[in-house]
Amino acid sequence: MRHPIHLSAAFLAVLTALILLASAMAIRPPGLPAEVDAPGEAANRALVVAFYEAANTAIASGDAAPLAALVAPGFVDRDVPLDVEPDRDMLVRRLLAVHAVAPGVRLAAHAVVADGDLVIAHVRSSGATEPAFVGLQLDGAWTAWSPVDVLRVTAGRIIERWGEVADSVPPVPLLRVSLEVPPTMARTLEVARVALRPGAHYDAPWRFGPRVVFVETGAVAVTRVGTDGADATPPTLLSDGEHLVLPPSGGAAAVRNGPAPAVLLDLAVVQSSHINQPAPPPSPSPMGGVTTEVIANALWVVVPPVPTVLTLARTTLGPGERIGWVPADGSVLLYIEAGTLDFAATGPVSWVGTEAVDRSNAGVAAALTANDSVLLDAGAAAEVRTGLALPATLLVVTLLPVTRLPDDGSPPLDGTARATLAP
Repeated sequence: MRHPIHLSAAFLAVLTALILLASAMAIRPPGLPAEVDAPGEAANRALVVAFYEAANTAIASGDAAPLAALVAPGFVDRDVPLDVEPDRDMLVRRLLAVHAVAPGVRLAAHAVVADGDLVIAHVRSSGATEPAFVGLQLDGAWTAWSPVDVLRVTAGRIIERWGEVADSVPPVPLLRVSLEVPPTMARTLEVARVALRPGAHYDAPWRFGPRVVFVETGAVAVTRVGTDGADATPPTLLSDGEHLVLPPSGGAAAVRNGPAPAVLLDLAVVQSSHINQPAPPPSPSPMGGVTTEVIANALWVVVPPVPTVLTLARTTLGPGERIGWVPADGSVLLYIEAGTLDFAATGPVSWVGTEAVDRSNAGVAAALTANDSVLLDAGAAAEVRTGLALPATLLVVTLLPVTRLPDDGSPPLDGTARATLAP
């Protein structure tokens, strides 16, 4: 993910001060004492070195506790995307996000200089493997941290930071499951979002193929229904972030909601004679209390001839951000939940916006808005980019061969499942 170059006026002023300061004293490694230190400057330099050590602990282990003694509660980061709260919690979330996707990253204060309460550090990042995005290999280099930090110290803690905005951290997938997809001439991807009011009952329609029910919010009980309409399994309770895999032998499912609203995603790779159909508008169920929004309606996909992994993720791109990936080994579905995006792809694309396109095309570019979707076929590379004013949120589903899954920090296969129902 890429940000535009963003240097605040304050940061430029501090860099100017750094140049002037360097004419009087050499920037030195953190362990080398200065010829003359103003009161507190040596302690401030040591504090900054300790800050990067604590950041490395958080990245390596996920333990951010050591930062509490080094970063003030009122900490403000002056150079973060406009849609991000620039506080200490944001800093911790950033470090833990790096831990999730690239725990081998290490930050080193290669050179540190202090001028009163300001400390300027030349930061080197090492050990960074390219993080993956829902199993897709990102294009270009990924920058884990700003190469220059300007930190202000107050009362023995870091209170402010200026620096070039680093690249966004790809999200950890919400779901990653292996699927048994029987060979067939035509397979389609079907995805629907189902909102249930308290006490509502959703009869998930019959599907011939593997299916996953994923709970976004709330708590539900899911029961597999046999061909005779009777419950074939005891109910399985699912709550936020949990899922249930239904077998490829086909079947329906009954979802019963509890006393609070719930939202779930119903994903299936199925045999279908209806291919690439426009999605109907969100519709209430005749049973009442249920609204279904079709995200992908029988979009034709090529299933890899090896074990297949379905991965689901949601990501928000800030203003001016982009994310791009090299040609994928399987199908990629993008669904715009909010905002607008510029989309460009090279390679086969079969669905853009709200209509099918010629799969034999060599590439496509389009402006996408909320509720638009894109289906990229195997061999397609793509990028999406936001404008400079507003963020955008994407739901991403990939179907990739299990042999082509980079380490993206996601849980083990089926790692968040409460259960997988047997055939």
